[in-house]
Parts: sequence; C-alpha cells; structure tokens
Amino acid sequence: MKMMALRFAPVLLIVSVVMALPGGAAPGTGDDAERLGKVVARVGSTNITVGDLEARLKRHMRPGMFEDEEKLKDLLGALLDRELLVQEARRRKLDENKRVVNHLKRILYNQIQTKYVAEKMPLDSITDEEIKAYYDEHFDEYNQPTLVRAYQILLKDKAEAESVLEQVKLESMDLRQFKVLAGERSEDLVTKKRGGDLRYFNLEGKVWTSEESVPTPVAEEAFSVEILVRASVIVTDEQEQAKVAMDKAMMPGLTDAAFAKLVAKFKAQGGAAAESGDLGYFNLEGMVDGAPEGSQPVIWDITRAAFSMRDPGKTYPKVIKIDDKFHIIRVTGRKDPGKLVPQLVETDKGFHVVWVVNRRPAVHKTVEDMEPAIRQRIWQEKKKEFLDKLIVDLKKKYEVEIDEQLLSEVAIDLSDAKPASKNPAIPPTPAAHSKPNPPPVPAN
Repeated sequence: MKMMALRFAPVLLIVSVVMALPGGAAPGTGDDAERLGKVVARVGSTNITVGDLEARLKRHMRPGMFEDEEKLKDLLGALLDRELLVQEARRRKLDENKRVVNHLKRILYNQIQTKYVAEKMPLDSITDEEIKAYYDEHFDEYNQPTLVRAYQILLKDKAEAESVLEQVKLESMDLRQFKVLAGERSEDLVTKKRGGDLRYFNLEGKVWTSEESVPTPVAEEAFSVEILVRASVIVTDEQEQAKVAMDKAMMPGLTDAAFAKLVAKFKAQGGAAAESGDLGYFNLEGMVDGAPEGSQPVIWDITRAAFSMRDPGKTYPKVIKIDDKFHIIRVTGRKDPGKLVPQLVETDKGFHVVWVVNRRPAVHKTVEDMEPAIRQRIWQEKKKEFLDKLIVDLKKKYEVEIDEQLLSEVAIDLSDAKPASKNPAIPPTPAAHSKPNPPPVPAN
C-alpha cells in the first residue's frame, strides 16, 4: 500500500496544477515551460512530465472527464504501465526484432517527408504571386462551361444504323453492353477503340480534354437529354441535432413519408430549421423545374449529393455543412427520360446512335476561391523537388553500393499466386491533354 501511495503521490501535483489553471499558463512563457517540465513520475531513467500528461489529454476525445482526480490518476497509471512494458521489451531486445526495426523505418520515412519538409518549406512559404501564376496556367480547370459526356455508334448506312438503334432499344442495353456494341459495329475508328466514348464536350462540340470535336448536331441532341432529381432536406444550425436527425434518416426501411414527418418536425422549430422542406425537381445546374425565372438555384453541394444517389428513396449518407448550417438530404424522386437519344442523329459523317452518360454544370472559380487548393498543389510539387534533391545530397553523404548482378539470384515464389487472366484489366490511360476535375462552384 505504501508503494502504491508513493507511485501516485506526485499525481496530486498535476491535479492541483490542471484544476487551478484549466487553460494553462500562456504558452511560450518561462513559467509555463517550467510547469510543463515538472516530473510527475519516473520509470528508471524515463520521466513523465506535466507536459506529457497534458499532451495526452489534448488527444483524448473527452478531456473533461479527467477533472475527476481518480480518473487523472488512472491516466498516469496507464502511462506508467506502458513505459514499464516498453522498458522490459527493450531489456529483452525486442526493439532489435526485424519487424520492429522495419516498422520504425517506415515511421521515420514518413516523418522526414512530412514534419522535416514542413519545417524546411512551410505551406505559407508559397507566395500569392506563385498562386496567381498557377491559376492563370490552369485557368480552364477552374472555368468550364456546362459539359456533357456521351458515347456513339457511327454508321454510314442509314438502314444499318436504324437496325442498331432498334437493337439497343429492344434489348434494353446498359452502358457496358452499348460500349461492346460500339467496339464491334461503329465505323468511327477513333472513338470505337474507346467503346464509342466522345468524352466531355460543350454545346458547340468542343471536347474538353483533347483537340477532338463532336459534330454540332450530336452535341445539341446530347444536351437535350436532361435528368431531374427531387430531394427533401433537413436544415439545422446545431451539429448534435444534425447527428440525431441523420441517425433517424438512415434507419433501415425508412419511407419517404416518415422522412417527410421528420422534415415537418424540424421546419416547425423555426430559425435555420425553417429552411427544411421539399426542394422539388431540379437539374444538375440546380434549376428547379417550373420555378419562376430568376429564382435561386439549389445549392451546388446539395445538388451534387442528390445526383450522386442512383435511386430515389435513399438518404445521402453524410451530413453536409454549408456555411454554419448542417443539411441532411434525401432523394425522393427521379425523372430520367432515358440516356439513349431516341432517334438517329444525321451529320456529314453518317448516322449516329448516341448514348448520354453524364452532365456537368458550368464551373467558375476565382483565384481567391482556389487559393487553399492551389497552395497545397504547389507545395506538393515543391515537396517532391525538395525530396529529390535531398536524396541526391544524401547519396553523396552516405556510401551507396549496388550489385545489380546479384538481382538474378533473387527467387520469386509464385506458388501461391493466382493465374494471370487471359484478358487482364488494364487501367485506362488518361488523355494526353487531360486535366484533373476541379471542384464545382457552389450555385449561390
């Protein structure tokens, strides 16, 4: 009992310090450094300080529970137990185990790429001039018109094209089957290699990722196919309330009628919750079907979430925060006129069977909008250059020897490997001029 008392006697010091100074002294002051360095407990030559305990408390999900002195003692006890086991593991030379050493190497490898690089080249070292230059260079990424993606089967003979169109209709093909048919029947040598993929193009037929173009009549017909989604939304400015609503909205078997009752309950509360309700049918640009001209479109984050749901009668699985409000979204309806353009499209190239895949809204982002993302991109590029140079310097500092002839003696055991597929899946190669998709612009 005396040993236990001795073990936890120093805890009274930290309890009194933490409770007397809930926020601690001002960081960086001499008094604070002295307080944080005070030794609460010692295991052999290892000290556990006030700062060690406070650092552990900051990482805890419920630091308030340690205002209870007994729980704070328990925390210190857990740290002591861990240190005792670590020291015993070292005595038994477990720290020399190959797996432990390799794990430590991985940690050090990650640390030098993150902490060390960040210290030598902090994120805020990226200048406004660099960000503006990057934005100008990638202007088309952040400013795009409305784009449509479609697939085609092109045939020069009208009768043959009509036969293919009827085949697609009668067999109720999906996109995968359509792509196979395009590869077999299309007479457009460029797109048939891609299963008929025309890629994303604007209303004038300009393909956004290459120098290719789509015939204007095909582009106009593709743009005429529009999908409408209906959604209902719960809005609250309280995060905990949003979590409760989400739990209810995600209950298995929840009907649209039950969700509507939940919406009505929130709407009646007033304030931000008064914005809850049925949004009606809207397109990918957020324009509500039948709304008066000049009406505000549905917020882009809500539109994107609704269109990501394949089927109606489903709740989007994440709470979406927009400004200071939390939104729970449920898709309650979908009007899809059919992705297949119902008639042939005639151009000077022949007759096109067209299948519309997707539609992207216009994007208009300013340099201010994109500043955080661009800063991160530039930093990642500089980080790679920094590490490449560091490795070159380290090769000069440390002796590096390679005997490539011994590679022939490396045995590769394939006894447990699965046999290779006759047609292995090969990831698609990005277009030569493809650009990463920028985040869409909010509708308001």
